[in-house]
Amino acid sequence: MQNMTCAKYMLAMLLAVAMYSTAGAADDKSGLSVGHEAITSFTDDPKSKAVGALTARYGFNVTRELHPYLGTGLGYSLPGKGTSTETGASLWQSVRTGVAGQAGVNYKLNGSFSLNLDYTYIQLSPEPRQNVKDPAAQKLGVGLAFACNALSPSLLRLFYEQVVFYYSPIPPKFCLTREFRGRTVPLNIANFKSAVLASGTIPLVIGGVRNIYGAPTGIYRDGGLFQYHFNQFYPCKDGDLVLFFHHQENLVPGWLDKKLKYRRVPEPYLENVVMVFPSEEFIRSLPAGKVPDRDDLIELIDKPDVRKKRWRKAVELCSGLGEQFVELVESGRIKEALEEF
Repeated sequence: MQNMTCAKYMLAMLLAVAMYSTAGAADDKSGLSVGHEAITSFTDDPKSKAVGALTARYGFNVTRELHPYLGTGLGYSLPGKGTSTETGASLWQSVRTGVAGQAGVNYKLNGSFSLNLDYTYIQLSPEPRQNVKDPAAQKLGVGLAFACNALSPSLLRLFYEQVVFYYSPIPPKFCLTREFRGRTVPLNIANFKSAVLASGTIPLVIGGVRNIYGAPTGIYRDGGLFQYHFNQFYPCKDGDLVLFFHHQENLVPGWLDKKLKYRRVPEPYLENVVMVFPSEEFIRSLPAGKVPDRDDLIELIDKPDVRKKRWRKAVELCSGLGEQFVELVESGRIKEALEEF
């Protein structure tokens, strides 16, 4: 695990608040309640971030006048109104979440006024930083990785380390086998956005995400470098199957194997796999006769309306495939549609 410094907001507020007795009564109640703290920015900068916390609080009645409380919950940071984001990814990165803690006390001064002392602690996930400084070095590294992978897939570990983020009491079963060479990291509220971003950062196209909270220090990129489609056996209980929805019939072990026509997924890895994919006839019926992909962003760079129209039409046509699959499963006729790899 890494030793990294998290971005923290330590906020101590000592406020004397005048309130009506009807409003103060709600804060003086013992037991569980929900509270929201919006931290006011003391700057005129429109780009300053809005920080706040949504907490579950538990109050105690010490005396008729003294009512302390404790709370914990979600901390957040939102981009300021004057912040501009060029892409959806940058907007996604600008929203940060974390944990919040709260402690305070309400003291009744008289029937209509009370004094509130409140301390709120917010710890946010660090801002993901992208590594796009030296594309030439990236090209050299990817080129060397491709050459070594062509000789033997095991050599790829000299360049990259596989990290699996999971959300369950224990890591996935395939991570507990001897074949798995990598690390596992629990997915939590502080790192899930960075992990999702990293899972789509294609080398040489999108900058990697640096130093994900709770994971080993480093730059994180698309895990397809190792597990593009199937690159190992996924164990399960006897009789269980691995259901895999795919956009084509062809399977490739790793991302760097796409140009290696001789590299195939080992047959033992597919023994318990049921793959569902569209037929060639259906693909020819899609706009431009192909499944939409990121190449459309380049080919139709000056025609965004055409690209969006094609993609939406493809989504509309594909909705029928889902209905057909559900009907095959519910009717039991799916056995008739199965073909061996």
